[in-house]
Amino acid sequence: ESIGELKKLSSLYLSSNKLKRLPESIKELASTLKKLYLGDNPVWYNQEEMRKIRSWLPNTEIRLL
Repeated sequence: ESIGELKKLSSLYLSSNKLKRLPESIKELASTLKKLYLGDNPVWYNQEEMRKIRSWLPNTEIRLL
């Protein structure tokens, strides 16, 4: 949950971590996070979770690699 405290984060690489979801606190990064890499994680293949993440981070490019 503390990820939302990283207010100056512009890129976040979370590939290959077996993540099933991201904490809601990540939406605190909506104004600064430009790129989010989620490849090779179960969350990438969960349409409902990805929809949620995209709504939290509307200006963030979410990629596999």
